[in-house]
Amino acid sequence: MAMSDQPEEEAKARRRSPLIPIAVGVAVLAVVVLAVVMTPAKQSSPDSAGDGPPPDPGVAQIGSVAPSFKLKTIDDSVFDMASHRGKVVLINFWGTWCPPCEKEMPHLVEVYHRYNKSTVFVAIAVNDVPDAVRRFVAEKRMDFPVGLDEGQIAGRYLVSGFPTTVIVGTDGVVKEKFARAFPDAASIESALQRAGATANSA
Repeated sequence: MAMSDQPEEEAKARRRSPLIPIAVGVAVLAVVVLAVVMTPAKQSSPDSAGDGPPPDPGVAQIGSVAPSFKLKTIDDSVFDMASHRGKVVLINFWGTWCPPCEKEMPHLVEVYHRYNKSTVFVAIAVNDVPDAVRRFVAEKRMDFPVGLDEGQIAGRYLVSGFPTTVIVGTDGVVKEKFARAFPDAASIESALQRAGATANSA
């Protein structure tokens, strides 16, 4: 009986054998699909080249072109940032209500008189009172352009504290930004020299 059943079992096995590769293939495909679904998408690195939008050219960042602006000064003239390309520009954001600004200003005035041939200075009083600014300017003998800003220019230069000083190179690019008061004239001179400014000749 056992001998007669063996050919029949082999025949059944031969009939089933074509289905085995198909079943294996389906199983492998299912595993691959599942692996793809379960694998999290690769997050792009913010530092990767070409990833993300370029820096907004209308916002000042170190290494980016300084945003242009026109500022009405307290003597009713207009300071046009775009017209000073080719010179180092020092932009000081300050306020009469700011004690560190008051302490720093004499140093700025001193350096201005030594560097005003190679460097343009402009002082921007933010959210201030015109009469208070005029009195301050007279007291400190600030003879470089001074204007008032309601926050628009300060916002484009990402000012978050006062005083803040931005140094722009002769190429119009922001070189350095200082969100603090300079302790002395020498530190201001060093910053200007790093940007390419030179002291007035005797």
